[in-house]
Amino acid sequence: MLIIHLQNPDDHEFSYVKLSGNAASGAWKRGNWGEVSRLAQRNDVVLLIPTRDVLLMKTTLVTGSSRHLKQALPYAVEENLVEDPALQHFVWQVHKDTPDVLDVAVISRETLKAWMALLKKHRIKVRTILPDVFALPIADDEHAVPTFVQHNGQVLVRTGTMSGFSCPDAMMPLLIDGLFPEKDVVEGGTDGSADDLREVWLSTDQPSDWHESLTVLREPQSDMLLSDSIQQGAALNLLSGYQDVSMSSFNEHWKRWRVAAVFAVLTLGILVGIQAMDTLRLKRQLAEEEATNIALFKQVFPEITNFDVRTMRSRVKSEIKRLEAETGRKDSGKVSPLPFMATVAQTFGKEKQVKITEVRSRKGNLVVRFTSPSAEVMDKLGKELAASLGFEPRLEISTTADGAKATLTLEAQS
Repeated sequence: MLIIHLQNPDDHEFSYVKLSGNAASGAWKRGNWGEVSRLAQRNDVVLLIPTRDVLLMKTTLVTGSSRHLKQALPYAVEENLVEDPALQHFVWQVHKDTPDVLDVAVISRETLKAWMALLKKHRIKVRTILPDVFALPIADDEHAVPTFVQHNGQVLVRTGTMSGFSCPDAMMPLLIDGLFPEKDVVEGGTDGSADDLREVWLSTDQPSDWHESLTVLREPQSDMLLSDSIQQGAALNLLSGYQDVSMSSFNEHWKRWRVAAVFAVLTLGILVGIQAMDTLRLKRQLAEEEATNIALFKQVFPEITNFDVRTMRSRVKSEIKRLEAETGRKDSGKVSPLPFMATVAQTFGKEKQVKITEVRSRKGNLVVRFTSPSAEVMDKLGKELAASLGFEPRLEISTTADGAKATLTLEAQS
C-alpha cells in the first residue's frame, strides 16, 4: 500500500510511505511525482489531503433507510456548514452499537474535484482519500486520549478513530477546553486536579502556553506511520459515493430517459428473438429440403455415393450429359426419354416403400429397376405413371420371397 501526503495541489515534492505486505508501520520519505507514479503502478494508493479542507463531526439522525439518510443528512448538519450543502460531498459511517449516531465527513465538491484532477494529471489511480489527521495514532478503546501534532504553526488533533480537526496553533487556547468537557469539573476537586485529567499524546516542534494544561502520556513518532491509524479511519473514504461531472450528468439523463431506454431495449430484444426464430425455422426448412433432394438423388442414381449437397447439382448435370451421349439421340433421330425422369422421380417419391436398385441407359432406352414389399404397390405406380406420362410405360413385375421387383423401361420416342 502506498500512502501519499499532500498539503497543496502545487506541491512538487511531498511525503509518502510504502507499506509492504502486512507491515505494521513505515517511515515517511520525501519524493516527487516521478518516483511516486512508478510506485503507484504496483500498489494500492491512499491519498491524505489537508484536514483543513474536511469537516469531521458526529451527528444523530433517525431514519429507516440509506436513501432517506442520504437525503436528510445535508439538512441535519447544515448549521455547521459555511457553504451551500448542495455544493458539498458527504460521507458517513454508522456506529455499530448506536445506529442513530453517525460519523460524518464533509468536503467541497470543487475541492475534491481538484484533487482528483491532480491525480488524473499524473496518471495515479487511488482507492481511498482521507484527511491527514487520520495519519495520527490513537488508541481504539475506552482509554483513548486525543493526539496532538503541532508543526509549522498548525495543529492536527485526532479526537477519535473517525474524528478530529486542524487549526492554527494560536486558536488552540480557545478550543482546548471543548476537548475535555467531562474533565473540566470534578466533584470535590480543584482546578489543578482538572488539569491533571487532560491526558494527551503530544508531538510539537515549539513550546506553547496551552501545553501547560495538558498531561502528556507519550510523544507520537511523527516520522513514522502506523498501518492501524489509516485503517481506523478508512470507513470515511472521501471517494465513497463521489461522481464527477460527466457521471452526474449521465445519471440525470438516465433518470429522465430510463423508461424509454428500457422500452427500446425490450423492443430490440423482441425483434432479435423473432429474427432468431425465423433464422432457426429457415435452417430447419433448408435441412429438410436438402435431405429430400439427397434421398431423391440416391433413388435416381443409386450407384453414386461420393457426393454432398454442394456438389449434387453439378453431378446431376454431368449424369444427364452422360446419359444423353449414350442414347445417341442426334444420330438416331429419336427423342430421349430423359425429360420424363422428373415425372418418374416425383411419382416414386410418393411411395416410401419403393427402393430403386438400378438406373441405367441401354440402347437409347432408360431402365429403372426397383423393389417393393408387394406387387400391388408396383401396379399402382404403373397406373400413376401412365396417367402422368400420357402413355403406357413398359413395366415388368415379378414376385420374390421378400416381396416384388420390377423393371420400368422408358423407350426413346421416334
